[in-house]
Amino acid sequence: ITVGDLCCESYKSATDFTARLVQGYADRVEDLQVGISYFSSYVNNPQSKLTNAADVIADLNSHTYKGGWTYTGGAFDACREMLMNGKASSTKMLFLITDGNPTVTWEELAGGECLEEPLVEGRCAGGSDCSAASLNCASHNAEKARLDGIEVIPIGIGDVDESNLITWKSNLHYLASNFEELERTVFSSLLAESACEIDFKEVPTAAPTENNCVEEPTLAFTFDSDVEGWVATPQPDPTDPSYYAEFSSSNGGSLQLRGDGDEYSIFEKAGMSLPANCEYLKMEFNYCTSTTGNAGPWESSDHFLVTQVFDDGAGGYLDPTSEQVSKYTGMADSDCGYETQTTRLTVPSGSTEFKVQIEALTSSRFEKLWIQDISFSCCATVPPPTRHLRSRRQLA
Repeated sequence: ITVGDLCCESYKSATDFTARLVQGYADRVEDLQVGISYFSSYVNNPQSKLTNAADVIADLNSHTYKGGWTYTGGAFDACREMLMNGKASSTKMLFLITDGNPTVTWEELAGGECLEEPLVEGRCAGGSDCSAASLNCASHNAEKARLDGIEVIPIGIGDVDESNLITWKSNLHYLASNFEELERTVFSSLLAESACEIDFKEVPTAAPTENNCVEEPTLAFTFDSDVEGWVATPQPDPTDPSYYAEFSSSNGGSLQLRGDGDEYSIFEKAGMSLPANCEYLKMEFNYCTSTTGNAGPWESSDHFLVTQVFDDGAGGYLDPTSEQVSKYTGMADSDCGYETQTTRLTVPSGSTEFKVQIEALTSSRFEKLWIQDISFSCCATVPPPTRHLRSRRQLA
């Protein structure tokens, strides 16, 4: 954990988030082992080896901000060593939570790059060479962890270079603009991911079942022709083309949205039915943005929201919670250079249908968003007579 630039109150938000994340896994996994590493100019491991969740949470609740630089590479290696000293058969996961880019490296890894800006006890005094050496150190140690079979999940808050998170990750990474967004989107996504992926063990019965948490395909839309029920707001207006939503033949068929800096363009589909045993709703979609255009490419201020809302069982819809609203920002190197996006949400008790709303806001009418496809599936749990969460999972 490092939250330096955001400082003290935000550091407490980071430790609180981490404590909740550890508790969330502890509620789902028996015999969970956890390690924690705080890092600034140096790495501080309160425990030299993995321990139980309660001890780590107690340490997180009492830890205070001390300031310093950002030694990301050292943190990766410290956590890797703790995990590799744990049980060999356990699933190993390494979470990095940071608000900054690497600024510290081992001197011997600098390779002479920092002659003009000498390292002082491993810290970069500034300059692109030092920054590159620090990043190389972090990327090198993240790769070591991945090669050891550790799932690396970087989480950035604020002004973090997302390309670094992508370089370090195994499969998942998250970037939140602030702690409110971190709680709203990252926390629920991580635990929902675990809820659908952790194995369950059953006491055998006369007719044992293997269907404990199975994603059942529900709905899929490709937008090359399957557009029934999708409503665009506003429709294209020849007299005011600044913002609109429409179906487009671009990118093989898509929902196209563009804003004008003040108004959102919206696509919505309501009345989608849920299977009776749906406990978690998984959404996956692919999208593209304009990387070039008359007014420039998709920018950091451009974004879109995806909201999933469940019915109240009485003919209306519940108000969306913060966890049901996901915000997407950032820019790829090419129009469609984004990864498939995934969310998993808990289905409220009594809900039988849901709707989804996509809202885009761009700073120029020339900047566009295309939703290429979107699918929904259910994680349906069939409860056995007795079940136990899988043991032997380790976090650092």
